[in-house]
Amino acid sequence: MDASSDTAISETSIRYDGWRIVAVCFLVAIFGWCFGFYGQSVYVAELHRLHGWPSSLISSGTTFFYLLGALLVVFVSEAIRMFGPRNCLLAGVVTMAAAVVLIGQVKELWQLYAVDAVLAFGWAGTSLGVITNTLGLWFDKKARHGDQPRAERREFWRHSRAFRYWLPASDVSGFPSL
Repeated sequence: MDASSDTAISETSIRYDGWRIVAVCFLVAIFGWCFGFYGQSVYVAELHRLHGWPSSLISSGTTFFYLLGALLVVFVSEAIRMFGPRNCLLAGVVTMAAAVVLIGQVKELWQLYAVDAVLAFGWAGTSLGVITNTLGLWFDKKARHGDQPRAERREFWRHSRAFRYWLPASDVSGFPSL
């Protein structure tokens, strides 16, 4: 063996690059779930308080977001195949961030539905579908033996504890902190 030979690092080693991807996916999950999944209750309450719109109309926008997001997640693996995991994750994060900023600027009810559509695209790019597809690319050989599910369990346990620290970030979107 010479210095130019490629030495593979075991997937179980802490130095394996796949574990950095787990950390990135963890951050994407926090961002996506805080502003996409869990943020919906904050949006409904604040939009009702700010504009006096009926909660049922605001909630129907939330339902539209979830249904469109579920439809879009079906196409995540094809998008990753065409554009690559990095581009899909970045597009998801940027789209989600834009939607969160826009939702604080909504003045008319129709604008809410338009922003919820944008938010659904961001959700598809930051949800479990894109995360498991991305991690599967790094833990292909060991996924059958349990490393990928273990990494995902660790990541999702951490995100549920970290949510409470992201609530103050809602100031960026025009909503006051709780």
